[in-house]
Amino acid sequence: MAKQNEVIKTAELKGVLSKEQKRFNGYLQKIKALKLQNESLQDLTIEFGKIVQNKLKPAKEKVTQDLKDFTVSLDKSVFSLDLKGKQAEKHGQILFELADLFLSELNKDEEIIKIFNKYSTENFETIQTEANNEGRDSLIQMFKMQFGVDIDPDDITDLDDPMNNPILFEKMAEAKEKMKQKAEEQAEKKAERDAQKKKSSKQLLEEAQRKSAESAVSKTTKQIYMDLVKNFHPDTEMDEERRIWKTEIMQQITAAYEEDDYIRLLELQMSLLDERENAVSSFDEKQLKFFNDALKNQISELEMKLRMSSPNANPTFPFGHLFDMNPNRLHYNIKRFTKDCQGQEKQYNSWLQMIQTKYGFKEFVKRYEIQEDDMFDMGQMMEIMEMMEGMKRKKW
Repeated sequence: MAKQNEVIKTAELKGVLSKEQKRFNGYLQKIKALKLQNESLQDLTIEFGKIVQNKLKPAKEKVTQDLKDFTVSLDKSVFSLDLKGKQAEKHGQILFELADLFLSELNKDEEIIKIFNKYSTENFETIQTEANNEGRDSLIQMFKMQFGVDIDPDDITDLDDPMNNPILFEKMAEAKEKMKQKAEEQAEKKAERDAQKKKSSKQLLEEAQRKSAESAVSKTTKQIYMDLVKNFHPDTEMDEERRIWKTEIMQQITAAYEEDDYIRLLELQMSLLDERENAVSSFDEKQLKFFNDALKNQISELEMKLRMSSPNANPTFPFGHLFDMNPNRLHYNIKRFTKDCQGQEKQYNSWLQMIQTKYGFKEFVKRYEIQEDDMFDMGQMMEIMEMMEGMKRKKW
């Protein structure tokens, strides 16, 4: 049996519209667009996760392995014994830079750590311990400032993913609950103070109108919900196939009501009960204004969900910085990243081939430029590649 809710009627208002009616239609379109974006984001995130595992991660791992192979070969080369003075010193600086590049990308390898320690003025383990301590201190200060929570350094067991620390997560949840309770208490106290203040006739009238509008919207929403429950509760259905269908419909109705998704309730009512009219069309301007304010809050929640659910907002999502909601830009980012990986892979292999002869080894050390800003220079890679092409005839 075909689903009866495949076509959802719009709750949009028609005809000559007032300011609030136009505002309602604008919010309606915005909510629909945001819901579609959130649905697309879920699908796109799953697709991106597969691309990460099948394409991006292997490409990065290959480049990392090539960097390690070249660094180890450069360190073990017998031709390094022929270097003297500044060239020997530069050879060590190059190895320190390459090892630092490898380790700075959170790659851990004992062989590279030994090379780092060999040419560094500081031991890698000492640097790592200091960095971890600084990271813990920063995390402790952040929790103190944002949540007013005192954290013991021993509570932090995973600096790469703070939320992976059970004790830390529990303390944060407790702090958030306390902050919520405090905010609610402050709101209650403010409401009590406001109630005790003598209000002008204008303020009393506005408050009465607001309460009346709020009551009308709440009453209408509940009526829509009860109307739908009455017609689609599965317990009243004898046919098994329709009971299953009504169970699915009832889940949608309940979810919309519990989430205060007014638009979804309206559309379900209009689509499932053909004789029903758009309930919002009967609202006066003040009732519709209150309804619109509720829709505005729903838009804010959907926008927040969209931002927080995106991989590029999650620092623990692998390669999240490449993610984009626009499929074309996402494809471009993936293509550019894989192309860069291929370029680096080709470069490391070319360098490895170059240093297999004494002449090539010395030319590499001579032409390599130490990076002062600790940034790996792809331009330098290309220059050395061009130099190598010209040297091929010499066979190094």
